[in-house]
Amino acid sequence: MTTTPLAAWNSRLESGLRPFELHRDLHQVAELVGEAFATELDAASQMALRDMRVWGRFFQGLGFGYLNSFNSFNLLDGFVWTDASRVVGNVSLQKLDPFGRRWQIANMAVARSHQRQGIAKELLRRALAYLREVGAQYAVLQVRGSNQVAQRLYARYGFERMGGSAELKGRTPLATRAPSAASAVQPIAGREWRKIYDLAQGQMERHMKWWHPLKRGDFVHDWPQQLTENLSFLIGWRQVQRFGIRYNAGHLATAAIVDSQFWKGLHQISLWSRPQLYGRYEQDLVGALAQTLDARPGCRVQAKVDADHKEAIAALRACGLDEIEVLDTMRCALGNRRPR
Repeated sequence: MTTTPLAAWNSRLESGLRPFELHRDLHQVAELVGEAFATELDAASQMALRDMRVWGRFFQGLGFGYLNSFNSFNLLDGFVWTDASRVVGNVSLQKLDPFGRRWQIANMAVARSHQRQGIAKELLRRALAYLREVGAQYAVLQVRGSNQVAQRLYARYGFERMGGSAELKGRTPLATRAPSAASAVQPIAGREWRKIYDLAQGQMERHMKWWHPLKRGDFVHDWPQQLTENLSFLIGWRQVQRFGIRYNAGHLATAAIVDSQFWKGLHQISLWSRPQLYGRYEQDLVGALAQTLDARPGCRVQAKVDADHKEAIAALRACGLDEIEVLDTMRCALGNRRPR
């Protein structure tokens, strides 16, 4: 029978720190995560949490030997903190590459009743120690920009900010203004998707590409994608529009993709710009987008931009969108680094 290094630990203690055990802990961890992030989960995260609860109940009825075999792939490693057999703290570990050089730390949560007792610090300390034991080179995590307490804790253990994303939300009609006389915003044909992809790649920092590379498939506009978009528009289901401003022999200075899902009453905006041109074109582009979206009043608007692109965030907020969330990515080079 094979076991993970974590499963080899003594798990008979009913209080304190111990390795995560699938059959015992998954359901309780799901409840803990739901409590800790109740106001922060988007629709996709809520669905994942529901799945976790269902699987948690399912695994409780399976044999321990079967679960050891299942977990031998190291897909569900982590640690929990228990108090009288109740899971009150959790940290999950996920391998990000086949060689185990990069790992993600996720679902760091402590029950409200047990916060400010040093549990989060102990969970993080043990998680990093385990990753060093298995030969990991880097640990990566994501934390909300507003959570300064967590960011300070992670910084003490050697984590450094790599970048982040900002999400803004609102509803049409937006606060539009007339484009400037020199505005050069124009529609971008789907066949020019490579230019938008290259623009997005250019905006992303090298270390962020290392962590979360852009998916080329999210930009490709081949004939099946074109056919799908045309049919969706004809039946009034969905419309995808691309806008941008050109400079320097046709290259894009800034661009946006607007995915209007009419059946949801939702416009989703993704916006990119060349870092060396920040501050020059955002107001014109966002103003043109706002005028386009106002053709359908009463729809929700969601926009996602680089968290360091302050000019784009300011332009979107000027149109009436509220900054809802900044999600920062932090990385720790493991080595022999110890907390300060």
